[in-house]
Order: sequence, then C-alpha cells, then structure tokens
Amino acid sequence: MNFIKKRNRMLTYKLLSILASTILIFSACKTEVDQSDTTPPGEVKKISITAGDKCLSLSWTNPSDGDFASTQITFTPEKDGIVQPIVIKGEANKTSDTKIEGLKNDTEYTIIFITIDNNGNESDGIERAATPIDNAPPGEITNLVITPHHEKITLTWTNPSDADFYGVEITFLPSEETIIQLISIQGNPSEEENYTIENLQGEKDYELTIKTIDKKNNKSEGIKKSSNTKESTLSLTVTLPNDDGDNITLTNDNAPVI
Repeated sequence: MNFIKKRNRMLTYKLLSILASTILIFSACKTEVDQSDTTPPGEVKKISITAGDKCLSLSWTNPSDGDFASTQITFTPEKDGIVQPIVIKGEANKTSDTKIEGLKNDTEYTIIFITIDNNGNESDGIERAATPIDNAPPGEITNLVITPHHEKITLTWTNPSDADFYGVEITFLPSEETIIQLISIQGNPSEEENYTIENLQGEKDYELTIKTIDKKNNKSEGIKKSSNTKESTLSLTVTLPNDDGDNITLTNDNAPVI
C-alpha cells in the first residue's frame, strides 16, 4: 500500500513538473515574439476630408501590414462632448471612414491619423487640417402667389425662417429664349415680401425660378413657375350725354385690364 502511495506521489510530481515547464516555455516564446516586434505599421494613405456643416467626414486606406489593427484619430482644438482618441478598427489595404460631428464652423481643426498594430506599435502619424463650413442652403419661400398683368408680373411670398437667410434671387426668361434675367432682393427671415417685374414683353409666357440665399451664399434649389403677360380684356360700356342732351353709348369689347 505504501508503495502505491509513493508511486502516485512521484507521478503527480512529474505531471506538475511537466506542466510547469510547458508554461515557462510558452511564456518565454510569447515574450520573445512580443519583444521582437517593435516595427510600427505603415501610415494610412489616400486621406480624404470633406467639410460639412459643423462636421468633417474622413476616409482613408489602411496600410498593407499584416498585423495592422486600427487607426487612432485625434484632433485639436478639442471639442466638449467628443471623446478622444477616436479608434477605428480595420483590415489591411481596406478603406475606412468616420464622421466627426458637433464641431464649430469656420474653425480650423488639426487632425492626426496614427496606425496601430496587434502588438501595440504605433506609427508616427500623419497630420491634416480642415475647417467645417456652413454649406446647407436655406429653406424655400412659402405662400407664393403670382399675378400676371400686361407687360408685368407681380409676386408675393414669405421668406424662410432660417436665421442666416439673406435674400431671394429671381430669374426669368420668355419661353423659347435663352437670355436669363436676374433680380436679387434682400430680406429678413419669415417676412412677407412682394415684387413686380416690369417692362416685360407683352403676350409672352415666362419661366420663373425663385431661389433663397443665405449669408454664406448657399442657394436653395429653387421653386420653378410659369406665368404670362398676355393682355386681359373685358367688355366696357360707357354712356355719355352729347351737346343735344341725348345720351350716347360707347362699347369696347377689348378693353385692357391693367
């Protein structure tokens, strides 16, 4: 019995010894691999930055390194509410992108792209600068009414409520002609406006486009309408006395409406 217990203890010691040796060998190999890879991945390529209203859209191509893991993005000046760094995981040679929102328009931001591999090695980074801009057009006019007259057209409308609204641009041309005429009218947000286009050609159809403009010169797509300057007529009858005291009746079936 003692012999069996002694043999079991010896087997247990051997198993523990083998297990300990295995762990030491594995740890040594792992340490050797980690310590030997100190080469950072290549930098990102083909960086594209598109500025928008209070935002920047970024895209790039990841490096070709097989152990590439992610791209780290930081920017200055910092903006409250946006956590940095922004880490975007990706694959080698693939395109990655992200959008940074909540920025301040007309402020230049310095953006740094740093690549990281699976062992935590980081590249020196690439720096770019970009400025968010207000490129959003104002809303369209509303409540548009077009009233045609002989050789003139009257328009009434309501300006959009955009705080940076600046004015309205009206272009018009007779049908089948190519010379566009333009009128610019400055105004205030949400105000009612009216304008009469005069000295037009009589008996003509006109194509009109009304666009809104903001203080950054962003323009809306515009509202397109057709109108005409065809002369409207009515039948007019006038009765007047003559020198003999009799009444004379005059009738014009084509009296113009002005």
